[in-house]
Amino acid sequence: VIVLGGNDALRAVPLTVIKSNLAAILERLTADGTPVLLCGMLAPRNLGPEYTQAFDNIYKNLSQQYDIVFYPHFLEGVATIAHLNQPDGIHPNRKGVAEIVGRMMPKVLETLNRVQSTTE
Repeated sequence: VIVLGGNDALRAVPLTVIKSNLAAILERLTADGTPVLLCGMLAPRNLGPEYTQAFDNIYKNLSQQYDIVFYPHFLEGVATIAHLNQPDGIHPNRKGVAEIVGRMMPKVLETLNRVQSTTE
């Protein structure tokens, strides 16, 4: 399960750097057939429409390029909901993590099915 990029977006890291770093990780993992679940992040909307759209698309594009399971937004249903986050308003608390796990479970199972199919 790969969940990276949130801090990069908060720091407005150049998109080419973010994509290159994620691609390098995915290249290593998929080279030997390791099933991967890539979880997307969304860029803060204050970075402008061009940056946010390009950032948001990095994950989808890489998941297609490497033929891996994709969960579009890791913090879906949790981001900006105060009672599901720690006091910093960014990181999920225990209840937020439970919400994330529940929402992601179909994609986790899809990834596990790929593991099973490669070992049969």
